[in-house]
Amino acid sequence: SVTIGTAVQKIGNSSVTLAQAIFQGERCVAEAEVVAVHIDTETRRARPLGEAARTALDALRFADL
Repeated sequence: SVTIGTAVQKIGNSSVTLAQAIFQGERCVAEAEVVAVHIDTETRRARPLGEAARTALDALRFADL
């Protein structure tokens, strides 16, 4: 069994960077950094994050990252 941890690392204008790690017991066995971009579904271009999204993402930010 493994534990997967995910935290918000950075909030950009139209993107969010997530830090992720997989732990087996106390040992970290994998790490990843993921960038998700908010896009407009009609234009397929980056779209700024709304204030509600920023507030929700900020609540998930990990202080030590």
